[in-house]
Amino acid sequence: MTTEAPASHPPRRAARFAVALVVSLSALTWFIAGVDWAPLAEALRQIKLGWVLAASAILVFEFVLRAVRWQVLLRPLGVQAKATDLFAAQVVGAAANTLFPLRAGELAKPLVAAERTGRTFVEIVATTVMERIFDLFGMVSVLVAMVLVLPTVADGPEGELVRNLKLYGGAFGAVALVCLLVFFLLASGDARARRTFATILKLGPPPVRPMFMGL
Repeated sequence: MTTEAPASHPPRRAARFAVALVVSLSALTWFIAGVDWAPLAEALRQIKLGWVLAASAILVFEFVLRAVRWQVLLRPLGVQAKATDLFAAQVVGAAANTLFPLRAGELAKPLVAAERTGRTFVEIVATTVMERIFDLFGMVSVLVAMVLVLPTVADGPEGELVRNLKLYGGAFGAVALVCLLVFFLLASGDARARRTFATILKLGPPPVRPMFMGL
């Protein structure tokens, strides 16, 4: 008995391409319709091309770093994803966030990654949540560092504003750092993390619990 190789689905791919093309053209038309060309041309004439190239290089390098980090986060799932595939997912997500409302790229990015890696959408979303936690850790660390080095103004309303910023910003940053450290400690121990997660789920409504118990 011979087994047939799985057939490809060119009609499905063509349909996806057509949908993507229609969405792209619609977004481009919407963007062009709202452009005031005279101020745009004047702004373009004042652009320093060197700074634009430097900013573009930094942005591409950021996407590369994010792709490598995502690759590391996927390894515990047994996913040997290519950095180029994850880079493409990052770029698609950023583009969708720019063109569409409601942070649509946060869904587009894991969808692209799931299709390219062959894993389920839920698994990929779990790693994108981890990405956001690492981003939050970085932002909170910057906040705490800024509060520590912020100079104190002696008198006036500016001085009170700076003092309040240092007080409440430092307190918020410290609490956030402690919460993130607790999260990382729980994540380092699988059994302990699952027990804690199960305890938290008990506080939720019964219809919701089965949706998260398999994560």
